[in-house]
Parts: sequence; structure tokens; C-alpha cells
Amino acid sequence: CMVPTRYKLIVLDLDGTLLDAEQKITARTRLVLERAQADGVAVAVATGRSYALTRYFVDGLPLTGPQITYNGAIIADPVSGVPLFARHIPPALVAPVLTFLAEQEVYVSYYTDDTIYVTGRSDLEIALVPPGMPEPARVPSFDAVTHLPALKLVAVAENDRISALRPLAVEAFGAKLYVTRTHAVLLEFLHASVSKGAALQWVMESLG
Repeated sequence: CMVPTRYKLIVLDLDGTLLDAEQKITARTRLVLERAQADGVAVAVATGRSYALTRYFVDGLPLTGPQITYNGAIIADPVSGVPLFARHIPPALVAPVLTFLAEQEVYVSYYTDDTIYVTGRSDLEIALVPPGMPEPARVPSFDAVTHLPALKLVAVAENDRISALRPLAVEAFGAKLYVTRTHAVLLEFLHASVSKGAALQWVMESLG
């Protein structure tokens, strides 16, 4: 199976696209992508996950295009993982979101460029961390980290709780932030301009 050379870039989501039901890349998919890259086609992933988790799941598959991570909040170099582009939540909105989520009594994760901070432990979130990957860093209070630029703030709760929380969050912050449900138990708050589509446009322009 040869990929036509008129294509310069292949971009794939992870869950349900690049990965099968067992969170693995099939031998056939791996072969096709390796052949595409041999033909000079850049291969990239567009995902809500971090660069480190992306590398974990692609399991050694050579990725040659800029990687779209955190739903487009970071575009990373495919080899080093160094951000080529980053869009953080406006600092003035971080505290209001944290206050809102505290009032809703849901577990929260605070994502920076290289670390996830939490103030407690959630079995729901830990279940999403693959074996061998570090767990989030615990702090006594988010006051200890709010000086750090936040890529995203994530509410973690049972499916029904997230379903009820989403419209409230959109009403409160939908005009100022990108509020998106990325998993049955996750509701994320990101910069208003962040999206995989916007990040893909940036990648295409960078590749000419």
C-alpha cells in the first residue's frame, strides 16, 4: 500500500482512530504509516493527551510531523517534545475557574507545560494513567501553583456529574474559554482559541 506523494501530512487522532479497542496500534496500521513516512509524508497525532502519553501509546512509531497535544494547546516537536507553539489560559481566568469547580465539589487537575498538579487523589483519574507513567504531583493547595501558566484545568467526576456540570460550565465560561468534554469523566477548560483544527492549520502552514 503506497501513499500518493501529493500528500505532505497525515494527522490522526489517538483514541478510536490510531489505537484499537485495546489501546494498541495494529500491525497493518503501523505498516501503512511507516510506508507513508518512507515516502516523505509527515505523520502527526492530534490528541487531548500530553506529548509524553502520545509517545507512550504510539509505541515507537516514528512521528515526523509536529504533534498536536492537549487538544491543540501545545504543538510539540516530534523528536524532542519541546513546544513549538503553546496557548495558555489567560491568568485572570484561572482563579475563577478553580473557584467555580471548588463550589461544584469536583476533583480538579491543573495542567502546566510539563506537570499535572492535584490537591488530592481521584481513582477515576489514576485509572486513566497508563502503567509506568508518573502520577500527578500533589500540592496542598492550588494557590501554590497558580503562578504557573495553565494549559488547561480539568474537572474529574463520574459520568452523570460531568453531564450535569458541562452546561453550567459553558454558561459560566463558554464566552471566555473553550469548555469541552473529552472523556466520560473529564471536562476541560482551555484558552478560547484552542482547537485541534486551529492547531492543524498552524502545522500545515509550518510545513508549507
